[in-house]
Formats: sequence, structure tokens, C-alpha cells
Amino acid sequence: MSVKESVEAKCPSCGEESSTTIWRSMNVTQDPDDKELLLAGTANVFRCPKCQYESMLDIDFLYHDMERKFCVQYYPYERLADDGFLANFTTDGGPAIAVPEGMKVKPGMEYLTHPHIVFEMGELVRYVAFRDRLVDLDAETGGRQRP
Repeated sequence: MSVKESVEAKCPSCGEESSTTIWRSMNVTQDPDDKELLLAGTANVFRCPKCQYESMLDIDFLYHDMERKFCVQYYPYERLADDGFLANFTTDGGPAIAVPEGMKVKPGMEYLTHPHIVFEMGELVRYVAFRDRLVDLDAETGGRQRP
């Protein structure tokens, strides 16, 4: 399930208060139309209705594709300066915190425990396009091995 909410935001350019949607996560298997917003570059973007000022909202964001079995986690780049944030990862970039004992990950959903991490939303979009293209190419070749 995708998680989004409406929040009030103040335009840093003109001071106008307006409502904007922030996305915390996007599950494109359950909500396929949402993917177009991401690919169009409109997810987590603030646009002022008065002065047309536009900026990216730096909010942690998870992209999840259950059908293709991958997820991508975006964190604002500034989080790299936070040692508490970095404590959540091993030196190879994996999660430092294991799945709690007794909690089961459904078979086939193990990929959720190791998301691809990015620090720029454009990179998230490019990674999604890369994964989509690999699946498309596989379908075009009938699953034959690529060189």
C-alpha cells in the first residue's frame, strides 16, 4: 500500500500557505497509477500555486514493486552527516538491524530486508527505469540469456 498525506507548507519564496502531498512510500503493484507520478518527477515536489516556486521535498521515501520483487529507499543526502543514521547500516551498506526474532518475512518478499539505497530522487527514478528495462528486455528475448 502506498502511504501519502496532505500537509500544509509555506512557500519559501512568497510565503503563501498551501496544501501539498508528501509520499512516504509507493507500492506500484497495489497502486500502479502512482508510478507515473514518480516517473514524471512530480512525487514529493512542492509547487506554490501563487508564485509557481518549485522544489523537491527531502523526505525519506520507499519505492516498492512487489511484482518485480525489488524496493528502493531514498534518504536525503544530508543524512550522511548523522552518525545515528549511519549506525543503521553495516560497512557494506546493508541493514545493521536484523529482522526481529519471531517476525517472519513472507517467502518471496526477502528483498524488502535489503532495499537499494539512494540519496537523490533522480537516481531512484533512473534505477526504477533500469529495472523496468531489464524486465522488458527479458520479455522481448523470451527469457533467453543475454551476452
